[in-house]
Order: sequence, then structure tokens, then C-alpha cells
Amino acid sequence: MCCTSKSKLLIIFSFIFLLAGCGGGSDGGDSDKKTITNETKEYTVTTQSDNNGSITPPSVTVKHGATTTFTLEAKTGFEIDKVSGCNGELSGNSYTTAPVTSACSVEAEFKAKKTKLTSINFEDDNLKQCVLDTGLKYVEYLTVLTCSDKSIKSTVGIEQLTALTKLHLSDNQLTSIDISNNTALTSLHLGENKLTSIDISKNTALTSLNLRNNQLTSIDVSNNTVLTELYLGDNQLTNIDVSNNSELTTLWLFDNELTDINLSNNTALSELWLSDTQLTNIDVSNNSELTNLWLFGNELTSIDVSKNTALTSLDLGDNQLTSIDVSINTALTRLSLYTNQLTSIDVSNNTALTYLNLGDNQLTDIDVSNNTALTSLGLSRNQLTSIDVSNNTALSVLWPHNNKLTSIDVFNNTALTSLNLRNNQLTSIDVSHNTELTYLYLDDNQLTSIDVSHNTELTSLDLEDNQLTSIDVSNNTALTYLDLDFNQLTSIDVSNNTALTELYLEDNQLTSIDVSNNTALTSLWLFNNQLTSIDLTNNVNITNLNIDPDVICSGSVCP
Repeated sequence: MCCTSKSKLLIIFSFIFLLAGCGGGSDGGDSDKKTITNETKEYTVTTQSDNNGSITPPSVTVKHGATTTFTLEAKTGFEIDKVSGCNGELSGNSYTTAPVTSACSVEAEFKAKKTKLTSINFEDDNLKQCVLDTGLKYVEYLTVLTCSDKSIKSTVGIEQLTALTKLHLSDNQLTSIDISNNTALTSLHLGENKLTSIDISKNTALTSLNLRNNQLTSIDVSNNTVLTELYLGDNQLTNIDVSNNSELTTLWLFDNELTDINLSNNTALSELWLSDTQLTNIDVSNNSELTNLWLFGNELTSIDVSKNTALTSLDLGDNQLTSIDVSINTALTRLSLYTNQLTSIDVSNNTALTYLNLGDNQLTDIDVSNNTALTSLGLSRNQLTSIDVSNNTALSVLWPHNNKLTSIDVFNNTALTSLNLRNNQLTSIDVSHNTELTYLYLDDNQLTSIDVSHNTELTSLDLEDNQLTSIDVSNNTALTYLDLDFNQLTSIDVSNNTALTELYLEDNQLTSIDVSNNTALTSLWLFNNQLTSIDLTNNVNITNLNIDPDVICSGSVCP
């Protein structure tokens, strides 16, 4: 029993000792296990970049504590902007991470490569200087370039200015230009050059194109569908197709050789200038948005503007119209119908008119009593024997010259500044209430007298070819031009008219004249009078002198 107990006790102590030994060994075993785990652990490093470049490899697996290197490649025209992630460093186009201890990601951004403007080889020194004068350093920042009137002959080099949205090179000496690479352009102005052709098929972003006053015989704008403004006046175009340009609001085609044009698709047009071409007819019935329509200097015999009720300005002068209906066009403020073959016209509905020119027609009568807003009225070279302007109190300019008027009442027209009644049959006229007049033309009438003493603002007075025996201009001290040729004057006092630069007194009956106070005179005509002598000592500015050869003349300007 005893031995058995001792044996059991020995076994227990041995087991405890064994456990104690295992415990110490156990700590050493855990440490070895951790070291083995870190050495064998792996992490994935991913990459991310924008669309302007790439990173290779796109991802990589690395062991704990290891580094890895990625290669960055920018697309053409771009360069590395910034790289971040995994605590790495960039050297050239290589990015090396710090020792990796966990999964991470490398991210890269690329930016457009900057090109120095000084690196561009411009063929024309004037263009180069204009570019440098912008003060910008890089091509990418140059979006607007205005180099008008710089004597530029070549645009070679401009194709590298790809950021341009506006290019204005008007009034230079260009014979050609290549803008096929400048696809960002929205505004292109090349007027006043010597271009015979131009290709804008690649410039589809253009909204404004100005090519006026060149030598173009044709142009294709079919690809330029977002154009809103097209200026092609003063060229040699014989035809043009604008059917694809439905966004157009402004179209200038004046001074070309067009005989026809189709505007049916251009329903957005608000301004159309087609003067001085060779149009014999035109259809504007689809162009209901038109506010300004200028068709003067064509060969139109008729036109329908009944659909164009938005019109505020209509110019159909110098055509072959025998009639026109503007009764629907009540928004009109300006109407020009000069040099046609009109025998009558009704403007009674056009009460908004401020400007009306009906000169050079065959009108025998005109009623403007409803047109009380008129400030300018032209009725020259018709066959009018009378006209009533008593309701037109806003008139500033009234020109019914070259008619058959025997009288006219301008008593109510106190706002008049310019009155032209030359070449009528007037025997008298009262202008005493027209105190704002600065220009008064009454030549070629039958006036025997006239009172201009109240017209102190007059600067130009023409009374040539009347029957005046005397006239008092002593109050008209602002006069610079006075024409009294072909009258019956025996004397005239111009001593108060010191501002006169031109004085015409030909074909009168003057026996003497004193112009010593008129030192500003540059023109003096006294031919065919009864003068025996004249003193021009004070009139040293005269350059245009007309006197009879037998008149004794004193002064340095004498012949």
C-alpha cells in the first residue's frame, strides 16, 4: 500500500514538472508561429487613373513589407498631374510604394500638356507679335485671339492654337487660311481680306461667321448647322445653300451676284440683308420672325410681306416695284421705298413709322396724316403738287424737293432741323416758327423774299436761283454755308457772319461787298456781278476763289 502511494506521488510530481517544462516551451513556439505568418502574408495593390493615361500593371500582389513599382503613361497631349496612395514616391514616370503592410491603391491624374506659345513657328511676324501681345504663356490658355488690321499675310502656325473659340482676323491681307484643326471655334471673323475660298467643314461648332468683303465665289456651310450669324456681304457669290442652317437669325448677303435664294428652312431669321444683288423675286413667307428686311438695289417687281408682321424695318429702295401692300405691317418704324415705280401707297395703318422715304417714285399724292410719329419724311422727285404735314409735329427732317409744290405750310413743324424744298414752284414760305432749323434748302424756286431772322440756328442756307432782291442774314451768325447765286441782289451785308467758310454770290447785281470780317472763308464765288474791286487782304484762308478777271483784287489769295 505504502509503495503504491509513493509511486502515485512520484507520478504526480513528474507530471507537474513536465507541465511546467511544456509551459516554457509553449511561449517560444507562439513567437515562431507569428514570424512565419507575417513573412508569408500577401496584399493586393490596385491602381486607378482617369481617361487621359494609364498605370501598369493594373494591380499587383506583394508580400508583407515589400515595395513595388508602377509605370505611368500619359496619352498624347497629356502629362502626369499627380499620383498618390501607398505612401509612394514618383520619379519620372515610375511610382514606387513604401513597404506594404496592408492592401492599398495607387491613384493617378493626368492633365493636358502645356505648349508654350513661344515654341510655335509662326510664318508671319505680325501674327506672332499679336499672339505674344496677349500676355499668355501657353497654347491651352489662348481661347480668344483678335488680330484685326495688323497687315497679316499668313496664318501658318495658327493650326496649333487648338483651344481657340474666337478668332478675329478682319482687315488684313490674307489670301488663304487653314482652320481645319481649330475645331473648338465658335466665332470666326475674317472680313476685309482677300480670300478666294475657305473650308469650314470641320468647324461644326461655329455660331458666328463673318467673311464679308472678300473675293469668295462659293462657300459650303452645310456642315455648320448651329450657325446663328452669317455675314457674307461684299463677295462674288452666285449662289448659296443655307437649307441646313435652320438656326440662322442673321444673314447678310448684300453686294453679291445672287439671282435666287431659298430661305424656306430659315424660319428663325430676324435680320436679312440681301441688297445690291440681282434678285428678281424672293419668297419670305416662311420667315415670320423677320424684324429687319433690307432688299434695296435689286430687280424686284413685286414682293409679298403679308406674313412678316414682326417687321420693324423694311428697305425695298431701288427696285422696280409698281405697288406694295404694307397695311398688315403695323410694327414698322422704318420704311424705305425710294427709286421704284410707285404711283400710290397707303401708309395709314403704319402709325408707328418714324422714318419714311418715298423719294424717286411717281406719286401724285400722299396721305401722312395718321403717321404722327414721323421724324423723317423723304418725298423727293415725285409729282406732288401739295402735301399736308400739319399733323406731323414730330418731324425733324422733311425733304419733298424736286416736286411741283406751289406752297407748303410748316407752321406746326417746330421740331424741324432740316428742310429741303429745292426745285419746286414756291413763290413764298414762312419759316418763322421753325427756329430749330440748321439746314434750309430753297434753291430753284420762285421766291422774291424770305425772312430768316428767326432761324438763328442755321448753319447751311441755300437760296440759289430765286428772284431775291435783298436778304437779311445779320441774325444768322452760325452760318458756315450761304449760297445766293443766281438772284437779283444789289447788296448784302455778311459782316456778322464770321463763321462763314463758303459764300456763293455768282450772277447777281452786286457793285461792292465787304468780306473783311469773314476771315474763315475758304470758298468765295463772285463771278458775273458788277464789281470793280474787292479787298481780300484779311481772307488768307481762301483756296477756292471765283471772280471776274477785270475785278481789281487786293490780298495774297488774289489770282
